Amino acid sequence: MRWLPLLLIACHAASPSAPVTGSEVRVDRRVELVAIVMRLAGAEEYTQAVDAPYTKDVDAAFRPFANHPAIAMTKQLRESHEIAFDAPMHLAIHLDDQLQPRALPDLVANDERWRGVDVAAYAAQLRDFARAAKLDAFMAAHAAYYRRVEAAFRTRIDAENPRAWFDATFGARAGARFVVVPGLLDGGANYGPHVTLDGAVEMYQVLGVHTLDAAGLPEITGDTIATLIHEMAHSYVNPVFDRHQAELARAGGVLYPLVAKLMEEQAYGDARTMFDESGVRAVTALYLRDRHGPAAGADAEADEVRSGFVWTPELARVLDRFRKDHAKYPTLEAFMPEVVAFFDDVAARYAHGLPPQPFLGPINAAVEHAALVPPTTKDAKLVAYVEMIRTKFFAGAGGANIVAYGSPGSNPQVQRVLAQSGIQLAADRITLGTKTFTGPNLVLIACWPLTRETGAVIYTAASDADIVGINSVYHGGTDWVVARRGDKGFETLGMGDFRHALDGVWKLP
Repeated sequence: MRWLPLLLIACHAASPSAPVTGSEVRVDRRVELVAIVMRLAGAEEYTQAVDAPYTKDVDAAFRPFANHPAIAMTKQLRESHEIAFDAPMHLAIHLDDQLQPRALPDLVANDERWRGVDVAAYAAQLRDFARAAKLDAFMAAHAAYYRRVEAAFRTRIDAENPRAWFDATFGARAGARFVVVPGLLDGGANYGPHVTLDGAVEMYQVLGVHTLDAAGLPEITGDTIATLIHEMAHSYVNPVFDRHQAELARAGGVLYPLVAKLMEEQAYGDARTMFDESGVRAVTALYLRDRHGPAAGADAEADEVRSGFVWTPELARVLDRFRKDHAKYPTLEAFMPEVVAFFDDVAARYAHGLPPQPFLGPINAAVEHAALVPPTTKDAKLVAYVEMIRTKFFAGAGGANIVAYGSPGSNPQVQRVLAQSGIQLAADRITLGTKTFTGPNLVLIACWPLTRETGAVIYTAASDADIVGINSVYHGGTDWVVARRGDKGFETLGMGDFRHALDGVWKLP
């Protein structure tokens, strides 16, 4: 996780796509059904869909069925078996066109959370929900939108042609099907489940939709492609790594506790998942380096380091040996002793703790171990607001990082970060490299390194008065957020990350 078989026309009105580059692209009836049910059950990870006409239509059509037994059973399974995040997607692809379970041993083998669940009974409830809520009529009414979404994904994926790279790296898989599914209700979540039927593998990449263009279609950016590669890599890495969990467990006992907090924040609750994700992220970095240049690969590695996968650059170099010497290592399975040895070595080197890491953001990373620096201002409301923040979040706190509130004129630390970063802040404009936001009452929340290992977060605006209440702006998981203060609160205008290298050098976008 990072965040299809052809369906009968009667069940899915979107037209089938030809696998031009070995990948099929389609909105999947089963995926939409399961996502709708999870959304009605209040599953947080399935309630992050972008605010769009389609999402509103889903809520209007299906909210009246929030008390259906399928929703109650979904809530119960979430509590009793942790059916969350990618687990529902694993089930979705293990349903056939009639929503009957198929290949149940494969489902349990791929996701142990389904062990002990009466899948047949749950599938029966899903079928009844689909009938009662008229799912097929809803999808038929939105068929034109589905076709437009599919076309947007297909155009970009055909141009990228990632399967050729995976075939060259891991060997071609006879009969394998690659299915890209726009997850219209999945928000920023993405999943890479797979199912084996009669010896043939169907590899799914469910890509969440979290931004729309002016036409209301998903934005297919470089990040979308990186996510696609990540999810494709799961189908190659997970089965092999999982067969070697016993050997990896030695290193896992050392490494997982060192990064457990970051792993748990990403819903990676054990060493097995950590190792699978480690392999996937290293493969993704290799792909981006090959296809999009050294800078793209380096950026990917830096992003993984800040996510807690601090060994990604080293692991990528190890896996590069595998793909460059297929005569010695014909398969990833044959290379796994080298992977196990690598992690054993990392565990030995990190036995007494992680080595010092460069500050790579995001905002949350700087806030966690920081001292608050208040402004020197005559604005009584801002003084009171910052004191409230200090009392609530920073009482007794300290650390090498700093959190500074104020305008450039009222807080020297804010001015310091702006000067070091090159961010320009004026009464009617905020400029971060190539990104410019204009208009009155703009505010900025951003982090930036002070030294190689420490950083600062600034909560700032041209006017001290505009900063009051700034913490109500959603932020934390990225390096910067720009918003505008209005009569009814703050409106977020943009957010994103800076480019940062593992040597601690940051650049504006």
